[in-house]
Amino acid sequence: MQTAGGHHRLRAVASGRWEHADITATTTELPGALRVRLASPSTAITRLHLRWRGRMDDVRLLLGFEICRIGDDTSGAEWARTRKMGVNTLAFRGAQHGAFYAADPDCVGVTNAIPWALNRQWLGLVARSGTMLFVSLAPDALGAAQRRDLRTALALAARPQPLGEPLDWQQTICPTRWRLMSEEHTYDWIGADGARVIPGHSWQGNRD
Repeated sequence: MQTAGGHHRLRAVASGRWEHADITATTTELPGALRVRLASPSTAITRLHLRWRGRMDDVRLLLGFEICRIGDDTSGAEWARTRKMGVNTLAFRGAQHGAFYAADPDCVGVTNAIPWALNRQWLGLVARSGTMLFVSLAPDALGAAQRRDLRTALALAARPQPLGEPLDWQQTICPTRWRLMSEEHTYDWIGADGARVIPGHSWQGNRD
């Protein structure tokens, strides 16, 4: 596999493993060199970094990327995961948007497994938040309502917006009240299933 310019390659060795063609360079140095090449004026490309933790010791790696995922994966199958990994992450890490990179709170997964009444709220929040909007679409889930809401959301996200601000973040870890585009919006993230706990994760809808 070759990167831009063919300078950094992976090659298969006899044991079946893959290794860098330049074995004198470290796995930190090689991505750095690649980012320098991709950042050249002759390379028109926007880079998305999926190492979502974004700890301060990662900053020197992240500086070469225009967009960075700020949370774990949202889900097109489990609303509780989108609520925690999407809404919660946007509320508490959205402020990083524009600091080192453009923030990606992860995509809106439009599927038949997630009630549209819930997913359209997540879509609307991200579209109005000023951060990056990505969508993953299951063709069989695209009805008239989904297509209409997606057109509206993508049009909003295509224009620069002020950064969204969670208003009740001191009372809940899943803010429902937001200031977006100079207006206050209220969301209902819980749904009929309640605040179900994701296996392996703790979840608490409110501090009390």
